[in-house]
Amino acid sequence: MRKICNNKGNYFHTFMCWALCTDRHDLTAEQIATIYKLRWTIENFFKWWKEHQKVYHLIARSEYGLMVQILGGLIIYLLMAIYCREQFNEKVSIKRVRE
Repeated sequence: MRKICNNKGNYFHTFMCWALCTDRHDLTAEQIATIYKLRWTIENFFKWWKEHQKVYHLIARSEYGLMVQILGGLIIYLLMAIYCREQFNEKVSIKRVRE
């Protein structure tokens, strides 16, 4: 087990220190920090997707099925956004689309 510290600045040029414990000795500290950041990017995407699509669980279990479900949901959301903007000049609203 090893401890990784990352002292990278963010967009506001302030520095934050956070530590990760890992047993991956084949990766550098920079690689582990990048993987951790990418993981949270994926978590934030799924949080957004669940909130805006009102999806509480994924139906598909295969890689292809998950891709179809995610891309289908994104396409529907974008079409709803275009419709709401053109018809009502407002943000996406399921209530407005159902009217």
